[in-house]
Amino acid sequence: MKTVNRIVAGTLAIGVGVMLSFGTAMAAEKKVSIVLGGKFCNFYLDDVKNALMKVPGVTAVSFNSAQDHVYVTGDDTQMKTGDLISTISAVKGSTWFCTGKASP
Repeated sequence: MKTVNRIVAGTLAIGVGVMLSFGTAMAAEKKVSIVLGGKFCNFYLDDVKNALMKVPGVTAVSFNSAQDHVYVTGDDTQMKTGDLISTISAVKGSTWFCTGKASP
């Protein structure tokens, strides 16, 4: 009987582990559009991208410079729009700065 209990317990542990791993792998992805602004920000898009890639959950950053938009893709459970905007606002130099505003 002890052997049967161990087998059942082991099977349950493996099943739960697989379910947890699968749940983590299936995290929802979202894409956030942010309008960029600020003095000379469009000349410092590499700085904006590098800063955004350090935000937890961010997996990709792309730009539509004609419309001054940045598109940020990432894990919906980790990536927060407010964190992205704060990160963009922190990208600045002595004569330039960036701002971000959530796009509808």
